[in-house]
Amino acid sequence: VATAAMAAAPLIAPLLPLPAMVLALLLGIALMPLGKRPAFEVGTAFCIRTVLRVAVALLGLRIAWSDIAALGAGTAMLVIAAMAATMVAGFALARLFHQTPGFGALAGAGTAVCGASATLAAASVLPAYHGKDAEIVFVVIAVNALSTLAMLLYPALCGALGFDATTTGIVLGATIHDVAQVVGAGYAVSDAAGNAAVIVKLFRVFLLLPVVLALGVWFARAGGRDAPAARVPVPVFALAFLLLCAINSLVPALPGA
Repeated sequence: VATAAMAAAPLIAPLLPLPAMVLALLLGIALMPLGKRPAFEVGTAFCIRTVLRVAVALLGLRIAWSDIAALGAGTAMLVIAAMAATMVAGFALARLFHQTPGFGALAGAGTAVCGASATLAAASVLPAYHGKDAEIVFVVIAVNALSTLAMLLYPALCGALGFDATTTGIVLGATIHDVAQVVGAGYAVSDAAGNAAVIVKLFRVFLLLPVVLALGVWFARAGGRDAPAARVPVPVFALAFLLLCAINSLVPALPGA
């Protein structure tokens, strides 16, 4: 279903004044009843887990190390500060609305880092408590829904605010939850915005490990001594992205290139 939607989107794009990524999303929604059939489950899972990650890694061939360096240390510090503020807000809002600290950790990690993947990684270091499974499911669904909504709204918001392509990419990469939605939103604006968005987003993905380890330490010191050891997935696709960025940077400098 996803492949068919992406293939058909460029054909429909000339007829409608909408980005191809948005058209692909709308086509995917329209084909959802078909995609939910058991016969398509294996293919859908393969596209989500494998094809998507390979595609993100291959984006490294479009980006050079100079593009990453051009964003500057200030951008990195801004992203780290925003992620820290998001984590603190997760705990604060959970307390304000009488939710568990675990819920605050799950929502904060899912929003600050990389959506469902970060939520599940954070769940692995939380101690067992009543309602934990229900909170995990709720946060995973919520971050996916909000991420899709952000993919549609944030590019228009950045345009209304008069942001240039690089600033738009930084905003999209620093705020949208999942990698797929960041790619869709960024490249729907322009190649420059998409490149910046992917760089910033993958920087957030690399910070998944310290965030999850910090949560594990915090809950252990707060009395959750039975919290399990951190089991953080290695972002192989992000490492492959950096390798391909290096190749893309080196090849033009080789003799005869």
